[in-house]
Amino acid sequence: MSVDSLSNPLPTFGRTLSCRVIHGACPKSFWLYRRLRKCFCLLTIGEIMITWSAKTIKQTKGREKLACLTAYDFITAKLIDEAGIPLILVGDTLAMTMLGHATTLPVTMDEMVHHAKCVTRAVRHALVVGDMPFMSYQTSDDLAVANAGRFVKDAGTGAIKMEGGTQRA
Repeated sequence: MSVDSLSNPLPTFGRTLSCRVIHGACPKSFWLYRRLRKCFCLLTIGEIMITWSAKTIKQTKGREKLACLTAYDFITAKLIDEAGIPLILVGDTLAMTMLGHATTLPVTMDEMVHHAKCVTRAVRHALVVGDMPFMSYQTSDDLAVANAGRFVKDAGTGAIKMEGGTQRA
């Protein structure tokens, strides 16, 4: 088992962080060391845990495949985050899976923000993505910005998912 010091300055919001990676102790740490040296990381026992953001996700685009799982509550989100999954989606499918509706159409922004808050309270490393429900952004740009702001400000999500392709982007 060999020990390497990662002496390259990592982007850590103005601070320099030095990480030690123990190769052989955890194959995941070697993969993260090689692939994501430029990402902000936290040292845990035997492995590096990346704090995922939209920027770190974008850095892996085209180079690595990333997993994304859906969570609607604190416990599920905590388990997903501790498993090292980089993306957690709080999807509008909670209308069917958690609230018992036949479709996703009846879910409201208040319900989505409530569940997103539960998820973000549990997550330390993954990027939480809030899914904009039906008619929360289609009627006007002002409404879209206000509702997206609720996800970011009130629920603490790091990204928003909207359907509609390039016309919405």
